[in-house]
Amino acid sequence: MRQPFVTCRRDSPVDGSASNDSGGFALVIVLWGLVVIGLLITHLTATGRIEAKIARNMISNAEAAAAADGGIAAAIFNLSQPDDRLRWASDGGAHVVKIGSAMVSVRCWNESGKINPNLASDALMGALLQEMGVPASKAATLAAAIGGWHDPTRQALPGGGGPSEYSAAGLNYGPPGTQIEKITELGRVLGMTPDLFAALRPHLSLWNQAAFPAVAYSDEIVSRAVGHMVTTVSTTAPQMPSMTATIVATGKTSSGTSFIRRAVVEIGSGLEKGYRILAWDTGLEE
Repeated sequence: MRQPFVTCRRDSPVDGSASNDSGGFALVIVLWGLVVIGLLITHLTATGRIEAKIARNMISNAEAAAAADGGIAAAIFNLSQPDDRLRWASDGGAHVVKIGSAMVSVRCWNESGKINPNLASDALMGALLQEMGVPASKAATLAAAIGGWHDPTRQALPGGGGPSEYSAAGLNYGPPGTQIEKITELGRVLGMTPDLFAALRPHLSLWNQAAFPAVAYSDEIVSRAVGHMVTTVSTTAPQMPSMTATIVATGKTSSGTSFIRRAVVEIGSGLEKGYRILAWDTGLEE
């Protein structure tokens, strides 16, 4: 009687070790896949939080900027009041207003009471320098040099600060003969010292568009300087129908974000809108 013929394949162990190996490999792949997915979720979550924070910051900055702009508008309105009791003082003191949920601190400085060296006569500049303690003869010479700095027709006059006088003083530059664009230029005028310029600076402004300051807005030193010109005040320096103010508004949101807006504004009933923006953030004099 024949025995049954049984074949055994060498590559198919009966103990199941091959299936166990493939199952373990599959498990590793699954675990690595979960790790990668977890990392992706973590990255996306972190990125989302950062972008949300950036968005909140942008919104807060925009809110603070809008509030500061509103502060400038509030200042223009309050500086335009015809009633002295309602009009804001323009002495640099803080005025606080609430715009939306933001608080805005607004400070105003009146430029109309200061002297514009581009427009002032030598006599007025000389009187101002004398009030700063400069002897009369030196004050007259320095005032002429200031005039010659921006006006080439004055440079030809004796002591007018022409190019030859700068060369004789050993300076490698001369007067530009053009309008002063920044008050700091006066520090380079022949005969000007750093200490004198520092003392003179607070009484000067390029924003006052009149040859004479509006005395009602002037400080004590400028008022005394104008007093030396009393014979010409009645004809040369009438009360100005408008004023020019530097306004600085700082808006602060409830989240603590701050924004500062600076502007120079001319305010007067004779202007088309009652005011005119002369400078907005950039272009402010130094």
